Amino acid sequence: MTERGEGESPATAEAAFVIDDTEVSAGDIEDRVEVLEVLYGLAVPQEDAELEDFRREAARTFAATLLIGQEAAARGVAVDEAEVSEAIDRFVGELFGGDRARFESALEDGGISIDAVRDEVKLQLDGQALFELVTGGVEVSPAEVRAAYDAEPVAWAVPPRRRLAAIVTADPATARRALDEVEASGDFAAAARRFTLDDATRDQGGLLGTLTRAQLDRPFATAAFDAPVGGYFGPVRTDRGWYVGHVVRAFPPLRSFGQVREAVEQSLVGQRSLLVWESFVEEQLAAADVRYEPAYEPRPDDGTGTLIPGGP
Repeated sequence: MTERGEGESPATAEAAFVIDDTEVSAGDIEDRVEVLEVLYGLAVPQEDAELEDFRREAARTFAATLLIGQEAAARGVAVDEAEVSEAIDRFVGELFGGDRARFESALEDGGISIDAVRDEVKLQLDGQALFELVTGGVEVSPAEVRAAYDAEPVAWAVPPRRRLAAIVTADPATARRALDEVEASGDFAAAARRFTLDDATRDQGGLLGTLTRAQLDRPFATAAFDAPVGGYFGPVRTDRGWYVGHVVRAFPPLRSFGQVREAVEQSLVGQRSLLVWESFVEEQLAAADVRYEPAYEPRPDDGTGTLIPGGP
């Protein structure tokens, strides 16, 4: 990105848009897309017509993301470098089993630098912080919650869930040793801290949380929901490694209004928060001085669906 003089239109052949006094090039957008491909599996279309729409949306999203970062800083909610590092560590733990070398190899294969990753993660975290600030006051009334449930009660039913802990290892032999230690000692948390490759859950003794069958990889889900409460299971192979698991607690399905009221309320608040956020982003774009080159000009009906804050 390049600083330009005030009021100057994009002039270089590589320019995609100018936001305030900063020129963003086509190369800047391509670099960001490459980072998103590696971090989140963003799929870039191959057909020319789809690629044209993708290019326009990518430019608009990039402009909005930069504005969101500026607004987060202005409102005092921008994250610091330590928070960025913590987020990357969690990401490496969750998707690479804590294997930093494998993560760095994936970056190298994708042709992106750790600095580019840090920049993107900061943008995402700043967006999350601003989203929480902007939507923090969103509420729904008890009458709205009840009406939503009554309109479609079956849709709000919650399937059986299990509170699970897990140890992830690189090979079946290590998983077997972990399981043997757990069965001998009865202390799953201690074994998780000793054996697991998952940095995100190690300090919590491998605790994954309360999950439904659909939220788990199929082999792990089958073993987890077949095991008795309090029991251990594994080794189980998934795409992320070899797992040993512990069923901490089981929860029956929820169907009545009293049982699902909180979930209904959270869903409605989430939907309303999204509308508030989309309106906020539109206002930021409308108020900013963003000038696009014709090939990157967003179409009038482009939405803000890709601007929901995410990140590791």
